[in-house]
Amino acid sequence: MPLAIAAWAIYGLALGLRLWDLDRQPYPVFDEVHFPKFASEYLGGSAPLDGHPPLGKYVIMLGIWLFGANDYGYRLMTALVGAALPLLVMGLMYRLTARYWIGAMAAIFVALDGLFLVESRFGLMNIFLVTFGLASQVFLVAALLAKDRVRTGYGILSGLMLGASASVKWNGLGFWLLTVLLFGMTLVPWWQGRLGLWQKLRELRWWESLLLLGVAPGAVYGGQWLPHVLMVMKRESPTATGWDWWQALGFHFVQANRYIVYWNNSTAAVGTPDQPIHPYCSAMQTWPISWRPVGYFFEVKNNLWWDVHGMGNPVLWWLAIAAVLWFTARGLAQIRQFESVTAYLLLGYAANYLPWLLVKRCLFVYHYMSPVVFAFMLLAVGLGWLWSRQQHWVRFVGIFGGVGIGLSTLFFMPIWLGLPLTEAQFFLRMWLKSWI
Repeated sequence: MPLAIAAWAIYGLALGLRLWDLDRQPYPVFDEVHFPKFASEYLGGSAPLDGHPPLGKYVIMLGIWLFGANDYGYRLMTALVGAALPLLVMGLMYRLTARYWIGAMAAIFVALDGLFLVESRFGLMNIFLVTFGLASQVFLVAALLAKDRVRTGYGILSGLMLGASASVKWNGLGFWLLTVLLFGMTLVPWWQGRLGLWQKLRELRWWESLLLLGVAPGAVYGGQWLPHVLMVMKRESPTATGWDWWQALGFHFVQANRYIVYWNNSTAAVGTPDQPIHPYCSAMQTWPISWRPVGYFFEVKNNLWWDVHGMGNPVLWWLAIAAVLWFTARGLAQIRQFESVTAYLLLGYAANYLPWLLVKRCLFVYHYMSPVVFAFMLLAVGLGWLWSRQQHWVRFVGIFGGVGIGLSTLFFMPIWLGLPLTEAQFFLRMWLKSWI
């Protein structure tokens, strides 16, 4: 019962913050110039040329179909999906730790964090990627706790969500990489017996593993391209029949994916270190400390400043990276006692963060959303550990951290929701020059 009450309360809070005054900033804001436009083109039967797979635009298209081409239609699906993400975090943490209050704490971090809130209030796609990715892990855990046909079903659902995450943007493959690494760890003799729940991956039959890691993700990724490619063929190969039709289908599928590779490596996306293509480009090494946020909206009207900053709660993010570093150091120092939960969360963080070292294009702080979710969960575990200590001063450290996160949330909420501020109030929230 406490778990259900906490879940409903967190969901209501998250949904209310995301739906409240959703049209406060008129469309388009930041990358809304792209994705709702592309979604509208799909709705009209015309496939757009974009540097990302189509699934995220399909989801936005559903909102447009239901509510029309307006601010609510463009943004409704991101708000609904963004409100569901904290519940997935809560469910995953409860299954891993068997402590509902640790799950609730991690869920609150996601529900109230500034970057997740901002990304959930506009017609953008990153929230879909993270939500599908976390759903894959929830279903994976459910599969390991189930038996026989139920286990197979949950495994397929996990694979479908892995495919869906990568079908929004290719960086969704970080969740697939995490799952592959978990399978790989079960093959290492040293880790056997230390993986806790993840040891059950060895109990999956070979074809269940193949469905989870290969067939189901591949089916989603390939299937989501079918409407797109058929629209292209209707325009460019309208008379193709028989074998020519199948050849055209394969050709346009390959061309669409080649364009994604080209777009992510072109000078229009890469720029140079001295001349970045966008003022909000940021190096991935700076993301954990929220060094360079993204300005989504700014307007001065009637001597009031209206601003929407795509930035995380700085206190939360700084404590989260501290938790990552602390658990990493603690695990390496006592490697024979590495706990399976923290090992999994650190692996999830690394799988979604470290591959960005290989990427040369202009990057933004919102690319950190997948790894920081795992950092939030680690922080929740860390604060729970502090609270469980007998020393009062150690407990005080945990309480002080939680209060600091809460006060920071209230302080920065105006620049996440785009509430009016005076000039002095605005600059009071710009703690670093790089935030402006």
